[in-house]
Amino acid sequence: MPFLRPLLGREKQEIIDEPQSIGTADVSVLPDEDCCSLLAPRRVTTRAELPHLRVLERRLDLDEVIGALLDSARVMRPGMGEEEPAVLA
Repeated sequence: MPFLRPLLGREKQEIIDEPQSIGTADVSVLPDEDCCSLLAPRRVTTRAELPHLRVLERRLDLDEVIGALLDSARVMRPGMGEEEPAVLA
C-alpha cells in the first residue's frame, strides 16, 4: 500500500520510520530520477479542456455529490472538542 499522506510537520526520523514500518521504504531507494514516477501516470494533464470537463461532469449526479459534501462538512475551531460539533448556518 503506497504511503501518499503529506508529511508536513513531522520530524525527519518520523518520516524515515513510517515507510519502514509499512514496508514501502524500498521504493525510495530504487535507482530512478524520482520514485514518484513509479506511481504517476505516464502522461499528466496540467490543463483541463472545457469539453473534456463537461463530459466528466455529465457522468456525475451533482445534486447527490453536493448533498454528500454538505452533509460531511465540519467546522473546527481552536479549542473546540470532537463532542462539540459546529452547526453550519
